[in-house]
Amino acid sequence: MLVTEALFWIMYLFVTAYTVFLLTAYLNPEEEREEKKAIPEDELPSITIAIPAWNEEETISETVRSVLRLDYPQEKLRVIVVDDGSADRTALRAKEAAGDDPRVTILRQENRGKAAALNTALEHTKTDLFACLDADSYVTPQALKRMVHHFADPRVAAVAPYMHVARPRTLLQKLQQVEYAILGIYREAMSRLNIINVLPGPFSVYRTRALREAGGFSMETIVEDQEIAWRLLSHGWKLRFEKEAIVYTHTPATLRGLYKQRKRWYLGSLITVYAYKHLAFKREHGHLGLFLTPAMFFALSILPFLAAFILAGTLIPQLVKKAVTVYLTGIVIDPSFSLTDLVYDLYLVDGGMLFASSMLFLITGWWIIHAYRTVKRVMPGEKPIRLGTLIPYLAAYFIIILTFKLVSLKSLPRLARERVWWK
Repeated sequence: MLVTEALFWIMYLFVTAYTVFLLTAYLNPEEEREEKKAIPEDELPSITIAIPAWNEEETISETVRSVLRLDYPQEKLRVIVVDDGSADRTALRAKEAAGDDPRVTILRQENRGKAAALNTALEHTKTDLFACLDADSYVTPQALKRMVHHFADPRVAAVAPYMHVARPRTLLQKLQQVEYAILGIYREAMSRLNIINVLPGPFSVYRTRALREAGGFSMETIVEDQEIAWRLLSHGWKLRFEKEAIVYTHTPATLRGLYKQRKRWYLGSLITVYAYKHLAFKREHGHLGLFLTPAMFFALSILPFLAAFILAGTLIPQLVKKAVTVYLTGIVIDPSFSLTDLVYDLYLVDGGMLFASSMLFLITGWWIIHAYRTVKRVMPGEKPIRLGTLIPYLAAYFIIILTFKLVSLKSLPRLARERVWWK
């Protein structure tokens, strides 16, 4: 029990310090004022929006139409759809959606991956800005104008949008809906510290010059959107987040689909942090070196095992003990079992542990409630999960995500053999 308690304190101190640090940045109003520099309508920068697509015939039409509906000067907007060797009618659907609009160009190439498709579009780009938009995502009309004002600062290389789940139907998608809102809050805090660690595929906007100077998108990683963020930060550029730039993206509706997605995210994050481990504790890289790199390394490589060990050493043994008692006594409903007793066994024996758990619960609860309100504001037509039942569902959801992370690690030896770790 002493070992479990010690591990709990390690995990608690890390999670609390990480969360409070970001919360302090999020609640700091001084950071917000320096970012608001409006660009006059006639001075808006030109932009090319790249839509890489592979077998996306069901969604790409709406994606193209959403781009053409953007509230932005037509003469300054170009669209390049790159069909990355699709076996279906992706290119045809994109052409039908574009009609005779001269702003849209459709390119086809052999299947070489998303990064290669983006680099192909980048080669054909002659505009000030370059944006990527996944072929299963839809941008809102005002999103682009909300984002470009950040580029009034010549040190800004890229801006990330606020992603939301498109038409959530299943319980799993509604839980992701709240998760994405929480991630948006985190990204706003990270933006103020200039440590945004991912520029998501659904409509991140780049300064073309910065992207080319960095070498474009890496084809040696499974998460090009994370790797390019770390590379730009390491080169001294600023990355920003725009909470008013709303983009909707489709998310997995089944556990199997969610596992495939999170396996790629988790392993890709681990590989990226490993590749940039040399930045850790380097004062010249600011928060990136002193905070983000060591924190991400701990969170990705150590924290999942701590959380699993604590669950295995406290909650699970208690439940197993109660189950065995029920089995041996033949009593279907064990009168000695109660959630209150379980909480007492785990935490109330130690006042410090109770205090730590309570503080962590309050901080986490604030993030969840804030995210829930954001979802209701941004998606008024949807019926989100009731707040009263949300927290237990989220707790189960994050245990599932933790399990996915641990199971994903079995793929690391194969990735190492294939030299995906690079440099």
